[in-house]
Amino acid sequence: MAAFDRRVRTSVDSVMFCGPDRTALAAAAFALASHSERTVTWLDIRNPNRPEDPYVPLFAPLVPPRHRLVTSTPDELAPEIAVSNVATWSLIRQDEPREVVMSLVDFLRLPEAVQRLVTSEALDRTPATLLVTNSDRIAPLYPEDVESTRLYVQAIKSQSIKLVATLPELDRRDRLAYDFVFQVQPGREAGWKESTLQVEAGELPLGSAGRAPTPFGSVDELRTILAAAP
Repeated sequence: MAAFDRRVRTSVDSVMFCGPDRTALAAAAFALASHSERTVTWLDIRNPNRPEDPYVPLFAPLVPPRHRLVTSTPDELAPEIAVSNVATWSLIRQDEPREVVMSLVDFLRLPEAVQRLVTSEALDRTPATLLVTNSDRIAPLYPEDVESTRLYVQAIKSQSIKLVATLPELDRRDRLAYDFVFQVQPGREAGWKESTLQVEAGELPLGSAGRAPTPFGSVDELRTILAAAP
């Protein structure tokens, strides 16, 4: 058996899981988030024109309702472009240190819904983890730029919140804005349980999950999920 490295699990470093299967990605991300030694809040980005994703019945009962949020439309998570307005800058004191100013500006760039979320009761008690599934559904709202995406990721990290996200289907370059990136690939047999994960970005010690291609069945944190899944 292998386990996620402690830094991947418990630090505030951000983690992205990429691959073609939404359920496999959700399983890997949920397994990591639930073993992060942090309170988990789950933001599930839904497609209003499609049925509920198949992983929802598996994970929804494991997250208290007040820690589970579902978008009615991906547009709710559009970036807050008003940050560039003169009115925004008028709220910042001129004698504030530059790093404080830039941290505030980066935070104000976050979607308004995310700003409310990260300052809500669900996440205001550190340490906390924000699990975001289906980031591909908001991809058209953001430029495919590593540095731009890193600002959004860092804005959440600066609130002492660990961000764990999934990116199905799309091979976007800005996935590398995350501290750790794992590729999750289907196995030879049918079914998400046969998937394998391997780190793409981020340094891992020998023997940890993902350092080499690691089947789901060999990942310690995934055992409970695999046993409970039909």
